[in-house]
Amino acid sequence: RVASASMRRVRLPLIAFLIVGALVASTGCGVTADTTAATVAGQDIDVDTVNALARSAPFAANTGADDSESVVDGATARTALGLQVQVAAAVGEAERLGLQLDAAAGAAELDSQLQQAAEQGQSVPDLGDEAREAYTELFSAYLALNEYFASEDAASEAGLRRLYDGVSAYWDRICIAGLSAPAEQAERAAEVFTDDATVEQALAEIDGAEQIADPATDCVTRSALSADLLVAVDAVPQGTVAAGVVVTGADGTEAVAFLRVEESRRLAFTDAQPELAALVEQLAKDPTQWVQLVAQEAEINPQYGSGVGQGASAGQLTVLAPPTPVRPAGAPVAAQAGTAATGTTDTRQ
Repeated sequence: RVASASMRRVRLPLIAFLIVGALVASTGCGVTADTTAATVAGQDIDVDTVNALARSAPFAANTGADDSESVVDGATARTALGLQVQVAAAVGEAERLGLQLDAAAGAAELDSQLQQAAEQGQSVPDLGDEAREAYTELFSAYLALNEYFASEDAASEAGLRRLYDGVSAYWDRICIAGLSAPAEQAERAAEVFTDDATVEQALAEIDGAEQIADPATDCVTRSALSADLLVAVDAVPQGTVAAGVVVTGADGTEAVAFLRVEESRRLAFTDAQPELAALVEQLAKDPTQWVQLVAQEAEINPQYGSGVGQGASAGQLTVLAPPTPVRPAGAPVAAQAGTAATGTTDTRQ
């Protein structure tokens, strides 16, 4: 059993997650039933489980939904599914590593965080039985993972290998060349940043353009790209400049990002070991990052969403809305706030 003090280093976004649920629950189409809402870490998440959570407190309080409704609001369902994906990822990974979960310790940590939030003047919603059960399971898994990542076993070569095998897609990297141009220069950027042009050549001919990705240094995971950027790069062959993606910076200024995947590579275990060793040091203090990586490999029922991405708050996962139709090649893709090359984008309701 892990002492509660150890878990204090891990600040799960409990209150933030519930507040986000209140914000997004007013939009979105309904989600009808299928048998499985998602699969992650070898665990299936049943539609009935998601629907029951979406109709329970605090989710139902945001929408007025109740057990008598046959269709759950789409955004509310995605919020509930996001929690269930995080639970399944944490529990599945703990089981894969052979860890024992302590439900009593998880419940105690949940109550402790709720009490602390209330003492700090935060609005703490009532948790229904379904939400309390989910969070208790989540905290139990995080306690076990917290202890494991602080152990010598996790830092051993065998332990690093177990981590490497746990998130297969994470080691697939794409090396990208890219630039962003002011919205009024998008047409010019599309003309000069051709498949054969270097970023440097294009920048010399576009007023206000900036380099946002260098293939020599920017070899990233697919999860590092926003949903719309992924749509754009996946629509064209490697070595081809993708359609422009409209992005809005933190200052509200619009720009258009143009990316070209130069190379796809897989990082072998031997090459990944330094990154893994550094990751274990971080996870010993906060295992949430690892669960996020596992969760982002979830297979989501298309009726619910198009995948899992990072939310607005650290440690928060978001089920992205179902995909929109693919735009014609060369047509800019409207994107929501975020950086030009990274960040989660969800413009769909």
